[in-house]
Amino acid sequence: TTTAVQVASRLAVVNLVDAYAELHGHWACFFIALAWSITEVVRYSWYALNLLAKPLGAHTWLRYSTFIVLYPMGVFGEMSLWVASLPLIANASLFGVSAASLVTYAVLPGYLPGLPTLYMYMLSQRAKVLGGKSRKNKDA
Repeated sequence: TTTAVQVASRLAVVNLVDAYAELHGHWACFFIALAWSITEVVRYSWYALNLLAKPLGAHTWLRYSTFIVLYPMGVFGEMSLWVASLPLIANASLFGVSAASLVTYAVLPGYLPGLPTLYMYMLSQRAKVLGGKSRKNKDA
């Protein structure tokens, strides 16, 4: 489920930027490109190495730690692009509802429960792999 939410969010943002050339040079695109590219290079190189052998400890640490900074950075970039798009989508509608209203009252508020939920999920995955509270409690 968490993967589906992340993929849907990325697809929506990519389609938004693709549809409005005015957003191509927006500073938030840099944030998103940086966050997404570092995340994916670390993730997929870790997956590839994991198929061949056990990845180095430093690589595993990167795999389960870079999100701490990059995830909020990417979300900030995504939300900034949605806000920047509001004047551009003011006259558009979807199923008779203003696109700007959908963004204002559905998309942007959707990040409020989404960010903490996905972030906490990643923290729990990090604790499982790298240790932390869950491992210390098992040792006690």
